[in-house]
Amino acid sequence: MKIKENIKLFLISLIISFIIWYGVSYTILLKVERWEKEIPISISIPNKLVLKSISAERIKIYGKGDNPMEKEISINIPIDKTKEGHYKLSISNYILKFSKDYNIYKIEPMEVDIELEEKITKEVPLVLSINIPKKIKAKIEPKMAKISGGKSAIGKIKEFKVPDFNIPEKLPANILLPLTSPSKEIELLSPSTVEIQIEEQKK
Repeated sequence: MKIKENIKLFLISLIISFIIWYGVSYTILLKVERWEKEIPISISIPNKLVLKSISAERIKIYGKGDNPMEKEISINIPIDKTKEGHYKLSISNYILKFSKDYNIYKIEPMEVDIELEEKITKEVPLVLSINIPKKIKAKIEPKMAKISGGKSAIGKIKEFKVPDFNIPEKLPANILLPLTSPSKEIELLSPSTVEIQIEEQKK
């Protein structure tokens, strides 16, 4: 009788241990298999248009199995629109590019709203960004900068400031300064450098 009871208890203990082991193993397996990544959206836009706004600059991708590195995943949306305006883009209609096959089960968001506007070019005067003493004369060459961008951003630009610089003790002097775009919305087309010609004012 005792032997039968011991065998019965042993079998019950074995079953309980197996259930616990299976539950823990399954939970760990789920944690290992499931992953999520945030991937930036790359958009190819026709030259005469620019991206004014986008509702989401990154998307979340949820997958199972092998966990890829972010650099192994990319998404590029080619825009075939030729007019400015608001548009909805469905992410599911575009191919996510992977270095190899991955099991993707969810993408957020599934669509993004974008606004496109006309791209324009404009010339604005180059100006100094520092105060020059009255006894000193400073001249900028060339005098104009050519910039490009969306018409709403370009319309606000009235001048282009050159970088700060220190006035040399010995005059006259010429200073070369590199120019860069003031923001990601504005593209500087020319010049890449300016020359500041500094001399004392003639009495």
